[in-house]
Amino acid sequence: MRIRKRICKEEALRGCGTKWKNAVCKTAIMLLLVCVSVLNPGNLQEAAAADKISDTEGQSWDAAADQAPYFDGWVQDDAGLLTANEEKALESECRRLFKIYGTGVYIVTTPNFGGGDIKDWQRRIFSQYDLGADSDGSGVMLAISMAERDWGLVGFGSAQEAFSTYARERLGSLILDDLSDGEFYEAFSGYLSIADDYLAAAEEGTPYTERHRYREGWRLPVILGVSFLLSLGISATVVIAWRKGMNTRVRQNGAMEYLKAGSFYLSNRSDLFLYHTVSRTKKPEQHSSGGSGSMRSDSSGTSGKF
Repeated sequence: MRIRKRICKEEALRGCGTKWKNAVCKTAIMLLLVCVSVLNPGNLQEAAAADKISDTEGQSWDAAADQAPYFDGWVQDDAGLLTANEEKALESECRRLFKIYGTGVYIVTTPNFGGGDIKDWQRRIFSQYDLGADSDGSGVMLAISMAERDWGLVGFGSAQEAFSTYARERLGSLILDDLSDGEFYEAFSGYLSIADDYLAAAEEGTPYTERHRYREGWRLPVILGVSFLLSLGISATVVIAWRKGMNTRVRQNGAMEYLKAGSFYLSNRSDLFLYHTVSRTKKPEQHSSGGSGSMRSDSSGTSGKF
């Protein structure tokens, strides 16, 4: 009898445990359904996307303009504007300038930098790739973007002394024609040659500025003045020599003095117009100064269109 009562008691306890477990499961399911109905699935997707972008932040550029190059030298031609030999020659010249002046001189081309201000894009590249690590942060970068034909020139660190606002705009004006004509190797070679002059002048303590201009100012007027004076002296010498050889001439009052008396008789005199000439000169057209010639400068960079 006792054994039977014990069995019944165990069965009763087992039945209560099963009911309790079922109740707990039902409660959990109801709570889950409430949570699902309250939450917006769109918000969940946005949160997941935000987490994904946050995880990759610092490893890529902005999601709308992921155009950062991968640097493996001084020249980064992602737009494919140079041949292998041209890129090698420019790379060698950049390396030479670095050895002489301790300043990194960079050339970057890209199909599309992503929009905005190309100078800001250049600063992000310089910072992300730590390009001035070997030069105490000193460097200068010329960047070309083919999508909207943008160019930018930005100085970094101590190189800003050599590449003042005047110097950057002057350099841009000197290479702009080659960029516009698609002569990119010539433009980049000119950029490196001028950078050499700028860095040398800054090292001597006379960087190019509004008061100390580059390839302009007194040189052209002096050359023209010397040429004029030299030609004037030669002409004067020739005329004086001719005059000394004509001492036998006698001044006459008219052409009749050269005729023999009684040998010429004028019976009639009249004026006839044989030709009527009209000269027309085309009025020069006025062209606006905008377009590729315009430049935008800030404290360390200059940009424009080509």
